[in-house]
Amino acid sequence: MDVLGDFNGVKVGKNIFQLCYENKLQSWACQWTFANFIQNGMNILANVNLASNIGHGVGGTNTEDVNSPYSNMRVEAITFPTKHLPFAIRDTQADNFTQKNIGIPSAVVKKVQKK
Repeated sequence: MDVLGDFNGVKVGKNIFQLCYENKLQSWACQWTFANFIQNGMNILANVNLASNIGHGVGGTNTEDVNSPYSNMRVEAITFPTKHLPFAIRDTQADNFTQKNIGIPSAVVKKVQKK
């Protein structure tokens, strides 16, 4: 719980990792996140969306809903030069925003479990 700081996030994450382990959810992101957690790693997220999610739709592996807010998201350019700080520290406010707005909701986990 210390990494996520949110009991629900831990519960959802645990379910997602289990689904990946059981091969019920095919996702490179689950494997990457798990490896990152066990190595006490951090991810860097851009302030803008840099890629459109093209895997949505009938042929999508896990994302069939073309009306999902994550389907065909607007892409923005990153501003250069980027700013590199001499240290890395967790941004709890940004993490909470990502967890609330971008993280996988428990409804998605339940849908995959039913497959």
